[in-house]
Amino acid sequence: NIIFLYVFFYNYAIIFEFVFQSFYRTKFVTLINLIFKLLLLIVVFVILFIYRLGVYDVLLSYGIAYFFITVLFFVKVKEYLTQYPQKVAIIEIVKSGFSVWLIKIINYFLGRYLDILLMSFYLIAKEQIGCYNIAFTLVMALSYIVTSGLGGLGLSTFSELESKNNTFAIVQAWRKILKAFLVFLIPLFIFFIVKAAAIIKLLLSVEYEQSIILFQVFGTLYFLSMLLGSGLNSTVLYSLKREKLVLCYRISIGIINLILDILLIPKYGALGAMIATGCSTVLVISVEYFNIKNLLKFSYPLKFVLKLLAASIVSMVIVSMIKNDTIINLIISVITFCLMYLIFTTLLKVPVFQYIRIYLMPLITRTERQANSLS
Repeated sequence: NIIFLYVFFYNYAIIFEFVFQSFYRTKFVTLINLIFKLLLLIVVFVILFIYRLGVYDVLLSYGIAYFFITVLFFVKVKEYLTQYPQKVAIIEIVKSGFSVWLIKIINYFLGRYLDILLMSFYLIAKEQIGCYNIAFTLVMALSYIVTSGLGGLGLSTFSELESKNNTFAIVQAWRKILKAFLVFLIPLFIFFIVKAAAIIKLLLSVEYEQSIILFQVFGTLYFLSMLLGSGLNSTVLYSLKREKLVLCYRISIGIINLILDILLIPKYGALGAMIATGCSTVLVISVEYFNIKNLLKFSYPLKFVLKLLAASIVSMVIVSMIKNDTIINLIISVITFCLMYLIFTTLLKVPVFQYIRIYLMPLITRTERQANSLS
């Protein structure tokens, strides 16, 4: 019942976020989310470590937090819905939405949850399943650190450009967004993959040691998919009204994932499931990438990516000399790695500081100014 309360209000909050993103009005969303999630973090800490309460109370606090977030979003969103009335062909929205809904269902149930279901069916030890879930969640969390929040903005931008038949601008936007993501994702993933053992043992405990190899395998495969655009590719295909094509790709790859799971899980357990899902992820992203490449005729920013890889690898080699047997040493490694990465990218003439300044600090106000100039 408590989980239902949380999910109910969470989904309404997501709907309102999409409305704000369609108007490029993300400052309010960011502010509310930041305030409430910081408060939620404090509340959960108090619940677990001071009052020693349980999961029920944590979930209740999540439900209450998202109730207030939803109310605030509803009050604010009314301004935009009444200010810019438009007639739309609702049947087209329903058709596209149904395809995207099916894609989301497939992503959920033919990926991680299919793996867990099959591991349970083959009587894989629950400890392995738990470590699988931890490794998968950590990889996705690393990705969300950089990419979360821009998905809706990307779709709004690409759709607006497509409505004006401006394919050149779509290509430029895809390249710029990809490069901005990779400036942060490449060093982040390389550091965590190499230092996985120290990070998991120090931050979680030695009990989750089995998660290390699972994280490194899936992290490497997911890293390869990000180099090819990851979810950015499907976003472009959505804007080009090719959501049915994306659906066909996801169903086909989901079936391949199922076959690989059946072949690998009985012999390799959680590692087999991770290999199956990771390979399926790389395959579907590759297919979507070559599809948009064929449609839009663009070149991959290979030289830029190689510079980022070189700077990250060299920085990692230097940091590897530092022992990571304590939290303090791990923090020193992080700081050293960041400094080395900034130095080597500067030497390779990659404008990392410009990406930090342009793509992170004034991102919200910049998109709002662009939206106002377009209107």
